[in-house]
Amino acid sequence: MKYLSLGILLIMLAGCSGHLEEPAVSFGKKCAVTEDGQVNYSYVWLYNKEDGLKANKANCELIQK
Repeated sequence: MKYLSLGILLIMLAGCSGHLEEPAVSFGKKCAVTEDGQVNYSYVWLYNKEDGLKANKANCELIQK
């Protein structure tokens, strides 16, 4: 069961990174601010190595509690 779950996770991650030319992954809570001021957060980020990751930990302080 553990191997099945791991296999499904890997397939999902591979499918998500299909549109990236130089895919990279980053783990840990990071936040990104959109153009309209909303803050998006995630613990897993898939991004293009050439463009770099625009999310960081400092933006997480903008989330209203």
